Amino acid sequence: MNIESTLVDRRATGIGIAPVEARANPFVRAFADCLRQEGFPVTDYAYSPLIAPDIRVLILHWPNDFFLDHTPARIRQLEDVLDSWNAARKSGRLRTCWVVHNVQPHDSPSCNVVLVRRFLESLDGRIHLSSWSRQVIQETYPFQVQHELVTTHWDYRRQFATPPKPMPPTEYLIRLGFFGRIRPYKNIEALIHAVGALPSDAVRLRIMGSRFDPRYCDEIERLAGRHRNMEVDAHSEFIPEEEIERAIDSCHGIVLPYHSILNSGSVLLALSRNRPVLAPATGSLPEVQAGVGPRWLQLYEGEIRPDVVESFVTDLRRPPEGTCDLGAHDWGAIGRALSGFVERMCYGQATH
Repeated sequence: MNIESTLVDRRATGIGIAPVEARANPFVRAFADCLRQEGFPVTDYAYSPLIAPDIRVLILHWPNDFFLDHTPARIRQLEDVLDSWNAARKSGRLRTCWVVHNVQPHDSPSCNVVLVRRFLESLDGRIHLSSWSRQVIQETYPFQVQHELVTTHWDYRRQFATPPKPMPPTEYLIRLGFFGRIRPYKNIEALIHAVGALPSDAVRLRIMGSRFDPRYCDEIERLAGRHRNMEVDAHSEFIPEEEIERAIDSCHGIVLPYHSILNSGSVLLALSRNRPVLAPATGSLPEVQAGVGPRWLQLYEGEIRPDVVESFVTDLRRPPEGTCDLGAHDWGAIGRALSGFVERMCYGQATH
């Protein structure tokens, strides 16, 4: 990119991202990298009232603290952060933006309503990873922002530690996989019941993930232990990217039976490694399916059932050929759109 060709000197438009790196989520690092490649200086921001003078924009990936209940002391700390944002916003020095991954934190129903309201009122912009996301947020939180960008969740092909492997032979046993943090909203127990109703010599299920919720993980291990064709590979420590990639490649298809989601990076990660995915028809997933096709992303209505899994297994015996077309999730085009959005927030007009 020729920085001199832009109307704005991006080198003077510092961006603070919270977080700029996330060990278990390569999406965050790639998000920051695409802004760097477009000419913006990017630094980490840790929700402090102190904001470096060169920071013009704060981009917030998971501002969960503002959606949770806290002690009075912690609430005062967060209010100090919001006060610092608003003072800088009022002077025209700062703009704030929320990347809307979730409507609210998973598995955390309680919140401080006043703190949520103050956070939402302190935003200048929102980045949505699907049209559905924008609609849900507007219905859930009736707070206007000046600027909105609707884009897509980007693929992972630039971030792989290892190249994708070809599909294993499909003549005999079909191997299904689930990967990710083992948490209640991911509905893994329903997947176990659905696969458990199928002939054990036809399908095998591997559940791999981090022991995020120990009590729930214990229950999943107990349920899966009743079936000889199931394996739970639960880790108490960080799982290297290479190991996750090997686990995906060892499967014929990935099943992600979430209760309720807005967006899913796990779906894009599996598709990026050319593995068909079975998931519920919820959130942004119908939009993803429209781009990649139903052979790569199969969606079901309601709860996951044995007949849904059985149909997926049947299709996996004749999997789609070649690589999954993720052109709609290309980092280059989306990075350019994101950069233009940042410029409009800082220097241009409202986008709605």
